[in-house]
Parts: sequence; structure tokens; C-alpha cells
Amino acid sequence: SQRPSFKELSLKLAVIAVPVTIGGAIMPIIGFIDAAIIKGALLDIGYALESARSLFGILTGVVNPLVAMPTVLSSALQMSLVPAISHAKERRDKKGVRVSALVGTKLAIYIALPCAVGMFVLADPIIRCLYSGLQPENIPVSVQLLQQMAAGVLFLSLVQTLTGVLQGLGKVTVPVFNLLVGAVFKVILSIVLIRVPSINISGAVVGTIVCYVVASGLNLWQVYRRTHMPFRIMDCVVKPVIASAVMGAFAYF
Repeated sequence: SQRPSFKELSLKLAVIAVPVTIGGAIMPIIGFIDAAIIKGALLDIGYALESARSLFGILTGVVNPLVAMPTVLSSALQMSLVPAISHAKERRDKKGVRVSALVGTKLAIYIALPCAVGMFVLADPIIRCLYSGLQPENIPVSVQLLQQMAAGVLFLSLVQTLTGVLQGLGKVTVPVFNLLVGAVFKVILSIVLIRVPSINISGAVVGTIVCYVVASGLNLWQVYRRTHMPFRIMDCVVKPVIASAVMGAFAYF
């Protein structure tokens, strides 16, 4: 058979690489949306430029990096799932695909849920320990935003992990489309909620979490539809929630 030309190979690689790159750049994409929306919306409801910059800096420079830290593990999980599922799919091993998808999803939940609870419960000492240079008046705002954003750890980890599953199945554009749907929700909610004075910067947090919830929900549905993995509520949701709640209570007290 004739060898493909460099141009044909480049096109094939681009078709795979571009969606994978976009899927792996979730946090920067969300950050770009926030940069385009937050400061302008805060100025519109009467915030001074310096105050708007301060709130934006707290969210993007303090809270978002902390939320992104646990996702280092889910990113590694995502990268390991792609070849494992792709190999099982090539061998037409449907059971192997289901097992890999389920194990990856459960691991994401088992890792991210305790991280989310820990960040919520220990938000104040985390902020004071890692950001000792913060102005005293900015610490309560930072703690509040971290507590609000803690739920995003779980859903962002699920987005990344399930993206890896779909990429392993060869459906590289599906998670990108799902992320775009989530981003639409984020833009709409952020624009509306930030302009409510009593909500202000927290509107961006709500928009981000809803973005992750929508994208992870759509990804999970697509994975289940294509693999029929045995996702059991008791094992995947109830047990880790109870364990994380007990952990959070002990950590708090």
C-alpha cells in the first residue's frame, strides 16, 4: 500500500491533537472567560477599578491554583486511560473497556471528593498557610471563594478523567463539544450573577462549577452510552460521600 504523504499525516494528527489539546486546557479556557467577563461586570455594578482588580486577582491568583492542584492527579489518570482504553478497543475487548472506564471514574471520585471536602473544611488554614502575604482584609474573601469553589475540584476531575475515556474510545471531539456547552452556561451565568451586587464575584464561581457539572454530566452520559460501564450509585457516590463527610468532620474538629 502507498505510504501517506507528510500532509496527510499532519492532517490526521491535527484532527486528533487539536481536540485533545483543547480538552487538556480546561482551566486556562475558564480563566480566559473569567478575564473577559469579571472585571467589566464588577465595574458595571459600581466597584472601583482597584477593588475589581483585587477580587479578580484573588479568584484567579489564589483560589483557581488551589483548585487546580488536585487535578494534577486526574490529569495523570486521564493520560493513562487513553492508551489502556484504546488498546482494549483495538482488541475488541468490551469488558476491558468497561473495566478501565469504571476504574478510572471511581478513582477520580475517590481522589477528588476528599480533596474537595478538605478544601472546604480547611479553607482558612490553607489560605493563611500558603498565602501569608495576603492583606488581612482579603483573607475572608479568599476563604469564602475557596469554600465555594471546592465543589469544582470533584467535577473538574471528572471532566478530565472522562475526557480521557472518550479520547481512548476515539471520540476526541465529543468532550470538546461538551466543554463548549458547559462554557456557554458559564458565560451566561457569570454575566447575570456577577451583576447582582449581593453575589458579585461569587457569580463567576457558580458559573465555573455549573460549567464543570454540565461538561462532566454530558461526558458521563456519553461514556455510559458507549461502554455500558456498571456505574453503581452506592459504590461510586454514596460510599465515598459518607467516607469524605466523616473525614471532613474529623479534620474540622
